[in-house]
Amino acid sequence: MKTPETNDYWALLNLILAILGVILAIVATLVTLLRRGNQYLWLFVVLSLAVVGLVVFFATQDLRNEVGLVDMWTIVHAVVFLAGLISLLLVFKKDKDEYRGYKS
Repeated sequence: MKTPETNDYWALLNLILAILGVILAIVATLVTLLRRGNQYLWLFVVLSLAVVGLVVFFATQDLRNEVGLVDMWTIVHAVVFLAGLISLLLVFKKDKDEYRGYKS
């Protein structure tokens, strides 16, 4: 007998969010390296969140099952992705402020 918490599918949206998190990390790395910025703390945060997103995906999704759109872990994946997106925006904001001459 199956418990109600188990799913017989894995969520496609979770995979998309994990991949987008990795893309955000690549963009943040390129921005930091190409502009020679010093926002390494935010770069570390974005990279860490990308790794967390991948770990959460592979820990919670059984890829041997069929594909579904969402499951109960989609909220966790969305929170991790949004945190990475906010961190990436802070990388761009800090870089733009330094370009304008503001120091923070």
